[in-house]
Amino acid sequence: MAASAACLQDGTFQHQAIVYAGGAEPLRFQIYLPPCYEQQPGPRYPVLYLLHGAGGDEYTWTTSGRFEQAANSLIRSGRVPPFIAVMPHLVDGDPDGDLLVEHLIPTVDATFRTRPERTYRSLGGASYGGMMSVKMAFKHPDLVARVGIFGHGLSQPDAERLAAWVDATPAEQWPRVLIDIGYHDPGMRYGQWLIDQLEAKGVPYWLLREEGRHSYDYWFGHLPVYLDWYAAGWR
Repeated sequence: MAASAACLQDGTFQHQAIVYAGGAEPLRFQIYLPPCYEQQPGPRYPVLYLLHGAGGDEYTWTTSGRFEQAANSLIRSGRVPPFIAVMPHLVDGDPDGDLLVEHLIPTVDATFRTRPERTYRSLGGASYGGMMSVKMAFKHPDLVARVGIFGHGLSQPDAERLAAWVDATPAEQWPRVLIDIGYHDPGMRYGQWLIDQLEAKGVPYWLLREEGRHSYDYWFGHLPVYLDWYAAGWR
């Protein structure tokens, strides 16, 4: 932490693509590397996977510049430990994120200086990406310690699948859950199906609700809150 706090550079972005057997096109992703990642070759870092909503791509979280601004500022201040963020382009026909589990996570861990332990791997997504995130986290609780769902929840059939995944997982392995849905976001009905299942199974969660709509402007505005929450599991 001390070495990174002294770094005056910004974090950097790379664009990568994974060719995998059976894939019609490569699995593309953008990756944020924290300040002085190249200049300080020793440290290993927590990883946050951020998924976009329907119609988005690997650049959705970064085109406004607000993600980079929040990440660089929080890391430099020491409020958040340096971390890596991975933003994939979601593949049609992969509603549970199985391709990300099978190909993206192993590639990132093998290529970059991640901390591959479950404690240091987090997941989050907006809209459709939030729905995928919660399914990935509870279907594969050995991989993810924290999951954020922004502007979504689960469909009723997926909520029933969630119940089975929770039943199959010891309580100490349940991911920590953050749900953020603006007061004017129609996604709250999906959020409520998720909340109902979590409460029925006794899974703790934090519900964040403020004035806002189903929009990246709302979610971008809460990036410091999200990163603080993720970082609580990395310290």
